[in-house]
Amino acid sequence: GMVGVFFFLTQFFQLVQGRSALVAGLALTPVAATMMMGAGIATKAVPKLGPKMAIVIAGLIILSGMGVFSTIEVDTSMWVPMLAIALFGPGAGIGLGGPAYLVQAVWCRGAHLHYWRTDFGKLN
Repeated sequence: GMVGVFFFLTQFFQLVQGRSALVAGLALTPVAATMMMGAGIATKAVPKLGPKMAIVIAGLIILSGMGVFSTIEVDTSMWVPMLAIALFGPGAGIGLGGPAYLVQAVWCRGAHLHYWRTDFGKLN
């Protein structure tokens, strides 16, 4: 889904609206910051809310971004897709970061003690 959004938007900005590749690329930069923000939120939300609720919240945030994407037309201002991708980013960050955090938390339960008892954990 994310790759399709990025591909569509770059093509939309360049081929439909006639913008340069640089402008199209810069228009996609908000998603990096908002995904990092979403991943940070996920590390705090998953332990408190649980993974199921975090995924539901992520889906609703992504849905709101997709709702804004559905309003895009040929003459739409550049700020509308940027708003949509800024809404899409935190949902993707939570949706991708939440399960990764959960897997790491479950896998590492007790594993960190083993790590520090081996030579790999020693600082030279």
